[in-house]
This record gives sequence, structure tokens and C-alpha cells, in this order.
Amino acid sequence: MRSPLKNFSFSIPLRTNIMTIFVLIFLMFSAFIVWFNYSQNTKAALQAADRLMADISEKVRERTEGQLQPLFDMAHLSTELPGMRRKPIDDAEPTDLYLMRALERNPQILSFYRGYEDGDFYQIQGLAGADNRLHQRLQAPDSTRFARRHIRHSAGGHRIEDWDFLANNHSKIGTRSNASPNYDPRVRPWYKRARAHERQVIVTDLYVFSSTSEIGITVAKGFDDPASGVFGADVTLANLSDFVAKQRLSDASLLFIFDRRGRLVAHHDKSALSQSVTEDGKAKILPSFASDLKNPVVDALMVAFDDTGGTQDVQGIFEVDGERHIARITRLPLSGGGDWFLAFIVPVHEFIGPIIKTGTWSFLISLGAVCLIIPLLVLAARMISRPLNQLVEEADDIREFRLEKPVDVQSNVKEVQRLTEAVTTTKAALQTFAQYVPHDLVKQLVQSGDVAQVGGQRREITILFSDVADFTTISESMSPEAMMKQMSHYLKTLGSVIIERHGTIDKYIGDAIMAFWNAPLRDEDHARNACLAALECKAKNEALNAVWSARDEPIFKTRFGVHLGEAVVGNVGSSDRMNYTAIGEAVNLAARLEGLNKHYGTQILVSEPVAQALDGDFLFRVVDRVMPKGATRSVEIFELIGMLELSDENQQMLKAAQADIEYCAQWRDAIDAFRSGAWSTAADKFAALAKHGGFDPLRDLYAERSASFVKAPPPSNWDGVEIFDTK
Repeated sequence: MRSPLKNFSFSIPLRTNIMTIFVLIFLMFSAFIVWFNYSQNTKAALQAADRLMADISEKVRERTEGQLQPLFDMAHLSTELPGMRRKPIDDAEPTDLYLMRALERNPQILSFYRGYEDGDFYQIQGLAGADNRLHQRLQAPDSTRFARRHIRHSAGGHRIEDWDFLANNHSKIGTRSNASPNYDPRVRPWYKRARAHERQVIVTDLYVFSSTSEIGITVAKGFDDPASGVFGADVTLANLSDFVAKQRLSDASLLFIFDRRGRLVAHHDKSALSQSVTEDGKAKILPSFASDLKNPVVDALMVAFDDTGGTQDVQGIFEVDGERHIARITRLPLSGGGDWFLAFIVPVHEFIGPIIKTGTWSFLISLGAVCLIIPLLVLAARMISRPLNQLVEEADDIREFRLEKPVDVQSNVKEVQRLTEAVTTTKAALQTFAQYVPHDLVKQLVQSGDVAQVGGQRREITILFSDVADFTTISESMSPEAMMKQMSHYLKTLGSVIIERHGTIDKYIGDAIMAFWNAPLRDEDHARNACLAALECKAKNEALNAVWSARDEPIFKTRFGVHLGEAVVGNVGSSDRMNYTAIGEAVNLAARLEGLNKHYGTQILVSEPVAQALDGDFLFRVVDRVMPKGATRSVEIFELIGMLELSDENQQMLKAAQADIEYCAQWRDAIDAFRSGAWSTAADKFAALAKHGGFDPLRDLYAERSASFVKAPPPSNWDGVEIFDTK
């Protein structure tokens, strides 16, 4: 397509050119100074931010210990006191004052209680600061400071429940009795677990207290002699949330504590700690999970944490929706066993915002001197062109299928408003369409401008097949869950490379991938992009294997087959359900090439058309002339080694080593001798290649062939074609 700029010419006065050059030089110099100061100050600010976040994390850890340690101490001490272990007799229970004083000093503790093995129960509960709902539920007077609950067996063997309500001075101001209590401590999780670990203080999982609807835990320890039972304390985490809220650096920062299951322990917004759900038609309050925050930064941080198996601290910079965040997760060990974790997230701009502001002002001051000579007409032109430029960017987004960002163009021009509405409608329609068909295919169809319909067309394409060697054996050694996770990661990694190299992924067939280039979008460099994708996939595969090997996990060795030829590409199926694919002999040959890697000990095999199209750009090694199963004619095949010429320094890892180039030159001589019938010379040349060392099954194969032909030459009509009867 010819650029319209070729038909457009304009002239600019010299004084305008001079002014433009002056302005550009001045602005470039100012921008450099601003950028240098910004980069250095940003680095220092981020280092200071990391130290600050570490200090705050340590403060939260110490506060958490301070909140919980008294409970562990109380549990240890109380179970050692004979008076605490025996059953209470009457209202003059001497331990009451001790427990009430502890409740007054530790507002985070909701209540202390003792459960006995015969079902008796004794509890002291603090009501200071409790809302009226708790008083109403307990039928306690409004001035109640403490509630004392005693469940015991009567003389007739029946269990009865007595409530005493005490004022601030511990005097009794009310009572209540229940002749048939349904509460039995022996069936409670805290009782069972504490009895199972009699010598240890245990901590329960998070749960919502039915009396206050607050998130909390129970700390408990079993005891024996003179009676057997469990001492427990209910602890609310509201104070810990209040402390966490005070440690936030700004309203935009996030600071919360979660347990190993991902449930929220503390959050600056206490309402986020619990959620109301309906089970069997009944409303129920449950602890919230970090995922319930619906925050993409939190989700990204939790994914990184899960990738460590939850065993390592995580810290780094996460970019979500174009905004960078400094984030870290720190382990908070609990004295009673288990772990909590502190998550800290702060937008980067919170630390470098002042730096950006200072740099902006510095640049604006420099710019102001220049702007004094710019006509006001520039401002008017900018006001008119800006919404049009925004609409051009929106059109680019639609063409590139970036549909997430809403259209935000403001203009008082009616025509621009109508165009904005049309762009908004187009984006919404494409987003809806993408919900029903594969996203990548829709993107490519939009970019190609084709209308999807049943049928196809002949087109020259480059096809790639990949497969994992010995996959069946590997899968039998792994659990289905582990295999699914590892395979998903593998396919995502290789699939991303293919898409980035403008390939169309036809399908995933278990561990195999079928992809092709030059359809539906035209790609003049389809053979090159396919070979680059194969080399990059190989490199990515090796990087994944290094990580998996370090974890003592199975590794995947991928084999690739690449062929260039004509095929029918298009939509197969019916008018209401189609699959975009490629069909033809060229597709079958690409699949056969992938399978031949196993025979020749290679990893990437390409056909002669591919090698011819890219001669001089890539290093290829002649492998053989073969007649694959099902083929109608023989084809020369080559091994793809690497690139010879780099168009991008980022492709350095794909470049063929000098040693490989020299090796392939000697290989060419050896192959020429072999094909000319100089078997003895070929055997010597392949033997010389063996002196280079290294693992090369193809070299060993030809060395064996040459040696066998020296002893028993092939028939006179031998044409050098290797015929395969199996895939």
C-alpha cells in the first residue's frame, strides 16, 4: 500500500525551522537533566521505601506478638494453677478476679473459659465496648461489665446454665438461668484439639464469633488433676486491624495480614475481614479471603507467593494495569504453631511522586521561557487536534485488539462526539464477540479484515509442529494435578512465543502444538518468524527445564518440525460453529518432520523449502533426504542450529556459535563425500568430526552408515533417499 505522505508536501519558513531547532535542543537538554535527576532520585527513593516497608513489617510483627503472647502466657500459667483446674463451686470463685483483671488489661481478649470432660463449662466474658446486640442476646443489663456463665450438672443429673451479670466493681446486677442448655464444650474444635495436644498451647483457625460477629481465634491448653478439661481464651483481632490501619503510608497503600489458607486476619477496613454467605437458605458469616478484596495487585502478589509454595518471603515491583507497585509478603510465626503473613503494597508513585513533581516543575520552568515565543494559535490547534489524536489511538487500540480501556474523549465538536460514540459502540461489540470465540482468532480476524465464513483458500504458509519427547512416561510418573499445572505453564510459555512471532495457534493436542504463519494475516516473513519461534521456544523450554530440574521436577524435551508449502486455510465446520485451521499435504509433512527428530537425534527439523527461503540468515545442517510415511515424494531435511545475522540484540541467545558454524562446514564436506559414494573418505571425515567431542547422534548415525557401506556398498540404483514406514 502506497503511503499518502508521498502525495503530500509542505514548506516551512526558515525562521520557523531555526526556532524549532532551538526549541528542540533546549527541550532535549532540559529533559536530559530532568531525566538524570529523576533516575538517580528514584533509585534512592525506592531503596528508602524498601527499608521503610521492612521497618513497618517488623513493627507489625512485634505488635502481633504483643497481642497474642499474653494469651499463650495466660494459657500456660492458668493450667498450672490448681484453683484454675478444679471445678468452680459457687459465686465466690477466687479465679474470677484474676480473669477479670486480665480482661481489663487486654481488650483484645473477649472471654476466658474452662470446659470439663463431663460437659461442665465456666466462662468469664468482657462486655466493655460491646454493642447493644450482645447485651440483648445475653439479656444483660446495659451497665453490665462482665458476664459469668456456668453450665453444670444438678443433683438430678440434668445440666443447667446460670448467667451472672456484673458491674464495674464486680458486684452482681442481674442473673438468668436456662434449664436445658445445648452448649457442650466437648464437641467444640478448640476442646478436641487441645485434648489431643495436652502438653501444648494450641491456636485454632480463624472463625467468626457468633456473639460479636468479629473475626477471632481461640488459644487453648488442656489440663488434668484434680479435673480434666481445657482452658481457653477467645481473642478478637479488631485491635490488630486498628494498628495495621495506622501503619499505612497512604490511602492508596494496602497493609493486611492473612493466614496460610489466604484468609484475612487483619485489614485497615474491618468490614473486609468477614463476608455474609447463604448456605442451605440460611445467612452465615465467614472469614474473607485475600482474593475477596478484588484487587489485581493483591491477586498478582498472591500468585507470586503461591509460586514459592508459601514457604518464602516475596518482595519486588509488580506492574498491574500500567501502574507499578512495591509489594512484599513477610512471614509472621505464631508461638502456638503455624504462620501468619503480612502483605504490604504501596504504589511506586507514592515514593517517587514528589520526585516527578519536582522534575515536572523543573521542566516546566525551562519550557516556560520557550513558550513565551509560541503563538496562541498553537494552543487552539492543540485543543482541536487532541481529541482527534485520541480517537486515532482508540482506532489503533481496536486494530490491535486492546479493548479493556474505556473510551474517554472529550470534545465540544458534534462530529467528534458522534465519532466517539461510534468508536465506543465498536469496542463494546468486539468485547462481546470475543466472549464467544477464541480471543486470539478474533484479534487476527479483526487485523486481517476478513469475514469469517465456512470455506478456505490455498495459501503458502509455514507450519510448525511441536511435541514433548517421552511424554507418556513422564505423565505416568506425576499426579494429574501436578502434570496439569506444569503442562499449562509449558504451553502458555511456548504459546506466548508463537503469538509474539505472529503465529496462529491452530490447536493444542495434549502436549503437542500445531501452529502456522501467513494466515489469516499476511506475513511476508512467515518462514523467518516460524524459525525464530522454534529457536525461541527451544530456549524457553531449556530455561523452564533448568527451573524444574532445580526443583527435582520432570523436564520436557521438545522436538519441532517446520515446513513451508501450500495448504488450504480457512474455517471448517458449520455456519454456527467453525474452527479456523489448515489442511493439506504440507501440514502432514510438518507433523512427520517433528517425529523424525527421534530417529535422527535432533531437536528442530525443517524442510528444504524453509532452508532455501532463509539461506544466509540461519545456520542449517543437512540431515538427509527422506520419504516420510504417507508422502508422495522425497524431501531434503535440515537441522536448524541458530541465526547467522541478528536484527535485534535481544536475539543474542539465538545466534549460532562460531564453533557450530565451523562444525557445519566440515559436516557439509563429510555429507558431500557420503553422497558421492566415497564411503571410505566419508567415514574418515565423520571420524574427524567425532574428535570435536560432544553428543551428536546424527554424526554417529552417518559414521555407522559410512562404515557399513565400505563393507557392503548399496545397489547401483541407490538414490540416497531414506524411506520411513512409520510415523
